Amino acid sequence: MNTKKLRQLSTSLARQFPAVAALLLCAGVATAQGLRSADGLGLPALPGQPAPATARSGPPPASPDALMAWERQDMGVPAIRFSVGIENYDHQHQDLRTEKGVVYGDTIEFMDFAYLAKVTALNIAMLDRLARAPMPPPVSVEAAVQTFTTVKWTASPGATAYTLWQRRTDAPGWTRVRRVDAKTTELKLPGIRGDDWFFGVSAVAADGSESPISSGVPGGGFYRPAH
Repeated sequence: MNTKKLRQLSTSLARQFPAVAALLLCAGVATAQGLRSADGLGLPALPGQPAPATARSGPPPASPDALMAWERQDMGVPAIRFSVGIENYDHQHQDLRTEKGVVYGDTIEFMDFAYLAKVTALNIAMLDRLARAPMPPPVSVEAAVQTFTTVKWTASPGATAYTLWQRRTDAPGWTRVRRVDAKTTELKLPGIRGDDWFFGVSAVAADGSESPISSGVPGGGFYRPAH
């Protein structure tokens, strides 16, 4: 796949999934000649920011916004990297060279762009769905020294419903318990002992987009980034 086809793929994905189009706008493609930035692929710059240049020019500007753009000029742009599950060590983690007829190094002619297109589409579709979902709610569980469990959570802005999940402590996946409306932020589960289960809650948007499951264990939740 050449640069033109990469540009077409990126533009198509950006149009289909606008909630994460900015990710495509700052994606780069590594080649043997170095990093070809979003500008090199013919993609527009991030909203409100110029495309990165190859080097800084002139003294730093006084304006904070202009200074940020000036500092980015020779730093490139953020990039998205997709990796295969089983690496080919003739190409991964190698210096560029040829020994005994074997070409080593991660160069573009060994890239499977058809596979990359499928992985990219899958990831962008998932990111788009997550971007439209409400934040996962903070969850707490009350189950100590009792024969029932109470699960509580904080309401998430934009949520129209919540899904309660439970998972045995030795199980790899969650089991859906029930879905409740947006006004409900607490459920009592009679006969369910907290020693045997993990509990979690996901938030659901009006279009059905659903957040990841926020678990009521230390480190099991999600938090909004500080602004």
